[in-house]
Amino acid sequence: RPAIVTFLYANCPDICPLAAQEISQALDQSGARPADIDVVAVSVDPDGDTPASVRAFLARHRLTGRMQYIIGSAADLQPLWRAWYVAAQRGDARDSVYSARVVLVDREGRQAGSYAAGLPIDASDLAADIRTLTR
Repeated sequence: RPAIVTFLYANCPDICPLAAQEISQALDQSGARPADIDVVAVSVDPDGDTPASVRAFLARHRLTGRMQYIIGSAADLQPLWRAWYVAAQRGDARDSVYSARVVLVDREGRQAGSYAAGLPIDASDLAADIRTLTR
């Protein structure tokens, strides 16, 4: 299946909530169902992203049942960060720095597009991309 892959942390004060909101809105606008597209977030805060904090984050952004959120130890997550070229510099959750982006993956597992880290995403543009990926 096609996928949207992003890199977040549940206690992020700015970029992560915005990206989650935009993804949620785009899913609503596209009409995509969970069976149509995988939506995956990979934690960039292995210490702070607990099952409880992730559940609360997903609920707050209307992504429960719509987004899978991968958590684990730094050792577990580092191979994913390297594979997706995500540079994470952990510190206090308020000042963690990472190269977050939203990546679109087609049915063959190829990157079909991406949205740059930290820049607002127009939900209608992402919705159009989702419709294209799920056709």
